[in-house]
Amino acid sequence: MPPLSFPHPKFPSCSVCPGNLIQRPALIISWAATQHMVAEMNVSGQFSLTPACTTAQAVEGFLAAIRRASFRSFPAWMGILKEGIEDCPLDYDTHRAVFDMHPLDDFYFAGATGLEATRIRSLFEPNQANELLSAIAERVDSVSGRSDRLVSDMIFTIVSRIDVTATDSQQQPHDQVVAIILHRMGIPAAAATRHLMSDLHFRHQLGQPLALDIPKWWPAFSAKFTLTDPPPESPPAEPQVSFMSIPESKPPAPTRRRSIARRFI
Repeated sequence: MPPLSFPHPKFPSCSVCPGNLIQRPALIISWAATQHMVAEMNVSGQFSLTPACTTAQAVEGFLAAIRRASFRSFPAWMGILKEGIEDCPLDYDTHRAVFDMHPLDDFYFAGATGLEATRIRSLFEPNQANELLSAIAERVDSVSGRSDRLVSDMIFTIVSRIDVTATDSQQQPHDQVVAIILHRMGIPAAAATRHLMSDLHFRHQLGQPLALDIPKWWPAFSAKFTLTDPPPESPPAEPQVSFMSIPESKPPAPTRRRSIARRFI
């Protein structure tokens, strides 16, 4: 970026020779000095350098990015899955139940989305995290092209079960996602494929596309953006009804019938 130049106030143009202006020295401010000045203004609260967006905008960007990454990495994941299952002695019905009866591309998209959504609670305040997860639940099924809740239900199964702080190499988040997908496919239910659940090499290979090809979207977002949703509208105040104090009525004076009657005696 070129340095900023400002005319010096002590050297105006020459009034005697209007055609020949006196060369005015410039006050040169370097880019580093400009950055320092802007940083001081930002710290003082005069303005913010952090871009802001709404929850809906953040979720739309997140789902679009994960959808693209899932589309690109799904063929490699599917190849690893087929290679591992082809080594199993499957009959026709079991093979058809594994590959033809399940929407594996939707399972993979749900796994990728759920894997990244597990980071939300550790990056945002509880109310913001709840808003983000609710918005994901509302939009993810339509983004995946489904009319049911298969993808959203699977995502929140993943979010509720995965521990993103796990340090065990066999319990990494992407490995837990693989286990959930395999369970959903019915791999543990078939005797011919049950051993794949404990095959660490197979599960490690199957988790690589999730670990390497799915972007760490929410950490990058939280480092550059802030959520600025408008506060919820407060319900209209109920009209206050004022009650006028009604003076207590005195009981009627007793009728002096006896004294009045005596007058007529």
